[in-house]
Amino acid sequence: MSHPSRAETPNADRPRVSSRRRIATIPSGLLASAVESIQEGVILYDVEGRIHYANPAVEKIYGYPPRELIGRNIHIFEPTRRKPLASQIFRKARTGSWQGEVVARRKDATEIRVQLTASPVHAPDGKPIGVVTVAHDLTDRDRAEQERKHLETQLIQSEKLRSLGVMAAGVAHHMNNVLAGVLGQADLLLETTDDEAVRQRLQTIVQSAQDGAAAVNRIKQFAYELPAETSEHVNLATLARDVIDATQPRWKDEASVEGRTIEVDLIAPEPVWTIGVAAQLREALMNVVLNAVDALQAGGKISIELSARNQRAVLRVADNGAGMSDEVLRRVYDPFFTTKPQGKGTGLGLSIAYGIIQRHGGSVEVTSKPGLGTVVEILLPAAAMADGTDQAPEVGRPVRPLRILVVDDEPVLAEQLHAILALDSHLVRVCNGGADALAALEQERFDMVITDLGMPEINGWSVASEAKHRIPEARVGLVTGWTNVSDDLGDPRNDCVDFVIAKPYRVQMVRDAVASALAG
Repeated sequence: MSHPSRAETPNADRPRVSSRRRIATIPSGLLASAVESIQEGVILYDVEGRIHYANPAVEKIYGYPPRELIGRNIHIFEPTRRKPLASQIFRKARTGSWQGEVVARRKDATEIRVQLTASPVHAPDGKPIGVVTVAHDLTDRDRAEQERKHLETQLIQSEKLRSLGVMAAGVAHHMNNVLAGVLGQADLLLETTDDEAVRQRLQTIVQSAQDGAAAVNRIKQFAYELPAETSEHVNLATLARDVIDATQPRWKDEASVEGRTIEVDLIAPEPVWTIGVAAQLREALMNVVLNAVDALQAGGKISIELSARNQRAVLRVADNGAGMSDEVLRRVYDPFFTTKPQGKGTGLGLSIAYGIIQRHGGSVEVTSKPGLGTVVEILLPAAAMADGTDQAPEVGRPVRPLRILVVDDEPVLAEQLHAILALDSHLVRVCNGGADALAALEQERFDMVITDLGMPEINGWSVASEAKHRIPEARVGLVTGWTNVSDDLGDPRNDCVDFVIAKPYRVQMVRDAVASALAG
């Protein structure tokens, strides 16, 4: 095997030179220029920790012009109220290099994070003569990290909201089924009794169920971005009486069991009106009243007074309870803030009321003193009395008895719809599911089919489609607690549906739907 000749081996005769010797041959002016040009802050200390040199980048990082630092001690960069590290780092750097992240103080007293490298400086004879530090400002890195975490948090929050929307839709559907049962049964009882006391109680149940339905609708607005509820003229005296009736189990029955006596008075010398969503305003006032009930731990009195002042409708709720300190009063609108024992309150009542009133163009004012009770004033834009607001709703046109197929996988709701239709002498067959309904359509002919939408295996769309296919002249209705199907005009399945009944429904809603379907 041949070996390369010396001529074939580049640099073969060039003597090896150490890196220290190579640096020593670089002109000192060039080295100084390099140190002056780099973006890292370079500081040279003597063995006592006094600064002998600082490059221009130091000013950008620490805020001190280099000339101001000459002769200053290393502790100038040490943050106040933090464990001193400068001396420890300096001692370690005199015998060996140290590297790490530290918090440093700028000239303006602000604190920054820097990546610091500290190394010993030796004289030609090897004797230590000082320490040199190189600092890299981590502000941009930390800012980028904060932005990354912020974006990550936003993404997680977005996913949570999406999941919450899905969950809210399911809760809304379930609650609509529950409320449909409550509202329907109360309506059926109203159809069968003339006892005024019983009817008043039933009307309270109906109103509460309708308010619950309105709350569920707001959940659906969140989940599906549905149109907001329509505003109307609201008689605040009627609204206040509804709230008093609805909260009676708390301020009368429950309080009595606990040994408390609470009186609730309504003072409404003249009609006071506003424009808004009645269900939301009832919710706001109910939260205020329930807060007052909770404040009367030894019993007491709550007064609700209505008045008009400077084109504002005023609802004043006063109690003679324990009152609040100035500190508690300052936080009274904070979500989740509560002074109630654990499990007794969420701290959301007044913040929810405040949000509702603000959306109605109003305001909420709270005054309170320890031992003197609390006054909550709700101020809303006043409105003139509406013509015909309290008139009875128009009754649907009576129709001839029909042969109707009712389909619902929940027997309670199916039987309830059966009972409502039977009030008008309709002949009703009930099927508890899509499979039974398809079998019934093979056996009989019907004038009308009313089917629930959300059923397992065979849903309402399939039943409606089969009903139209087998009996084209039959009117087909869909009962649903989901989104407004009648507005989904782009869905081709709507060709087989003539009308929609939204849960929770009342007796008159069903009657009107049946009459309108036949008239159309």
